[in-house]
Order: sequence, then C-alpha cells, then structure tokens
Amino acid sequence: MPLAVEQAAAYLAQTCITPAAYLDLLARFPARMLTATGEGGDAGRTMARVWHVTLDRLADTPLAGTLLRQLAWYAPDAIPRTLLAGAAEEPDLLDALRRLAAYSMITLTADAISVHRVVQAVTRAPDPTEPHRQPEDITTARDAATTSLAEAIDGHDYLLPVSWPRYQTVLPHTQALLDHTTPDTHTPTTCRLLDQLGLYLADQGSIATAVTYFTHASRGYEDLLGADHPDTLSSRNNVAHAYELAGDLGRAISLYEATLADRERVLGLDHPATLVSRNDLAGAYESAGDLGRAIALFEATLTDCERILGQDHPTTKTVRSNLASLTD
Repeated sequence: MPLAVEQAAAYLAQTCITPAAYLDLLARFPARMLTATGEGGDAGRTMARVWHVTLDRLADTPLAGTLLRQLAWYAPDAIPRTLLAGAAEEPDLLDALRRLAAYSMITLTADAISVHRVVQAVTRAPDPTEPHRQPEDITTARDAATTSLAEAIDGHDYLLPVSWPRYQTVLPHTQALLDHTTPDTHTPTTCRLLDQLGLYLADQGSIATAVTYFTHASRGYEDLLGADHPDTLSSRNNVAHAYELAGDLGRAISLYEATLADRERVLGLDHPATLVSRNDLAGAYESAGDLGRAIALFEATLTDCERILGQDHPTTKTVRSNLASLTD
C-alpha cells in the first residue's frame, strides 16, 4: 500500500488530475496505470514491476502464480483454503502457498488466506507483454475461481439451516467476482452460481440482491444458451419470484405469464416445469388479490399434476396446499 500511494501521488502531482480521475483511469486502464509513475521516478518501484520481480523469483513453482491469479478474483480477506482444494495435490498446494506467504504475496492462517487489494488488482489486469499476466491465464483463473465457488454450494440445500454458513462464506467472494467481471465474461457456471445464491438470498429476505443475481443469471443464460433453453426459462421464473417477494406484482405477473407461455411452447403443456410455472402464476394472482383467477388456475393445475405426476408428488402436494388455503 505505501508503494501504491507513492506511485499514485507522483502521477497526480505531475498530471494535475484529481484522485477520483486517477481511480477512474485505474479501473479503465489497469495494465497501463499499474506501471505508470511520475517523470524521473524509479520505474522499478511501481506496483506492477515489484509484482513482476516477485513472480520471477517464484518461477520455479509455477503453481504459485496459478493460485495467485485465482485468489485475485475473490474478496481480499477470509478466503477459505478449501476453495483451492482441487487446484493440485495437497503437498504441491501447501508448498506453493508457503512460498507465496514467504514473499508476502498472501497472508495465511490455518483456515483462510488474505491477499492485499493492490496485489489482487495487479494480478487481475491482463497484459500480453507480461509473462505472468497473459490474458488467457487471467481468464482461466477467473473461471477456476467461479467453479470453486459454485462447487462449494452444489448439493447444499439453501432451505436447511445447516447449509447457511456455507452460503454465507461464499457470498462475499461471489460479490467480489461479480464486481470485477462484466456480463460478456459470464459462463454457465457463473449463472448457476448466481441462481443458487439468489434462491438463498430471497429465502433470507435479501430481495434486492436476489433480484440482481437472478437478473444477471437470466441474461447470462439467454446470451449463452438462448432464450428458449430450460435453464434460461428457470432463471427467468426466479426473477419473477423475486419481484413477487419484493411486492412488484405487476412485473412479477407479466414475467410469470411470459415464462409460462414459453415453457408451454418449448417444453409442452404436461412438462413438470410448466406445471410449476402455472402454480407460481396462480400464487402471484393470489398475492395481487385476483382470487377468481388464482383459484381457477390452481384447480386446473392440480388436476394436471395428479394426472401427470401422481397424487403424492411434491409439486402436486404444493398445489393442493395452495388451493386449500384459498378455498377453506
């Protein structure tokens, strides 16, 4: 940090721009600004140059650079060491972490890793002229970070309290990943991660953030897989659910209706996902006070659920319960 402040101060003094303008340049042109120094300054005393020299000294442990590039995409503090568990065999992983810590690139505890924000910023900035920051390596590291976060919550039910600490651990690192990426860099894994966290956040009452995550996921799926892909339709239904929870029933109903129409067209009238959409739309009608439409749709959906899924299927039971709550 002292080096970063020294470098920024020299640049500000000679260019006569504001700190806010410097931060904007740093965000838009990270590779250039991380090497920029004042006229007559020591080119060897820039953040990028010191970082480069350190990685050169660790070149005989290539895994060290790989891990540092992955760590750059997480929040700077309290990164669970388990997020790196699949990166290499344990002895190699421990040796790489030991060397990074010895050169003060990271700070280690028994369970977690911290990386200074400046180190992360340099590490994330692709530069074709820098052997340790090749664009394809930066992309590979970002995707590895995304996969690790998604795998950390895969198979863990967001409705069960035993799973909540795991979701809470992943959340700040997912937010950091989202803050440092753009929609055009999202992958299906990114979308799956955001959808899963959106479900957890909605259940926990963090509706605004859930809407943001669901929206990112839905748009990402549509760009990557197409508007009619089942994952796109499921994610769009999640967006509608979040709007309903937020009390924006107009947008929720409109989106539920559009998603139901698309599911009927793409998947068919009897597909389980279509039946779920019909139940969700009926629930939104109920929330809006349109009980006539809600009851009629619940009744029709229940009949189809019993015919297609059976009396004891969870979806059938849910629809039956929803209908009973309106007609008792």
